[in-house]
Amino acid sequence: MQLGQLSRVAQLAEATFEWDIAPLPAGPAGQADVIGQAAFVVFRNSPNPEAAIDFVKFLTNKENTLRIAQFFPPIRASVLETDVLLEANPTVAAESMRAAVIAPTLTGRVLPAHPNFATIDLTARPFFDRMWTPDADILAILDELCGAIQPLLNQ
Repeated sequence: MQLGQLSRVAQLAEATFEWDIAPLPAGPAGQADVIGQAAFVVFRNSPNPEAAIDFVKFLTNKENTLRIAQFFPPIRASVLETDVLLEANPTVAAESMRAAVIAPTLTGRVLPAHPNFATIDLTARPFFDRMWTPDADILAILDELCGAIQPLLNQ
């Protein structure tokens, strides 16, 4: 199992094994879908705010949102509720796409990221890599990982 992004599905187009996508499982408190945090913005101090605003409008109009949707699920319901994702990702069954991408995007929420996320991520990666070895002691690795990132989480 791999937690991933829709934009990576194309890499599986010629896979020699069966695969599919699935929604995240529900926990004791129910379904807790999380959606991405990417956005187009215009900074307040932009030297050319009008041009920047026009460019963001261009990138996010319905036509271009349809183009971008083949890689990233759009938050724009008028696009998300069309068949654009289904047509742009023919390697994924329509029902899987609806259950694992479209429904969670409609009901999911954005979780705030830690201000030190990049440092935490870089610190954690070697620990996760060690888990992919035969006979890895997962609990010991996770204990070490927690010790390594705890100071970063406290900042």
